[in-house]
Amino acid sequence: MRFVVDQQLPPVLAKWFEERALRESAIVVTRDVDFPERRLREACGPTILWLRMGNTTKQELLDVMQRTWTVVEPALSREPIVEVR
Repeated sequence: MRFVVDQQLPPVLAKWFEERALRESAIVVTRDVDFPERRLREACGPTILWLRMGNTTKQELLDVMQRTWTVVEPALSREPIVEVR
């Protein structure tokens, strides 16, 4: 999997994904609603990892990803949009 991390997210999150990802297909990681809305209108496109939490510290964001990763990772290969709250 290749992750494209939205500009508003911290670089440390991109590094976290880099340490866990295989280089197969693209996944857009975002907090913005426009990426998921567009993906719902299209029959194909990249998988969207939608981070639906409010403002968080970098550490809180990494903690959420660490806590949810065992569920999130397999969903990325099955679902067009994967939400993390």
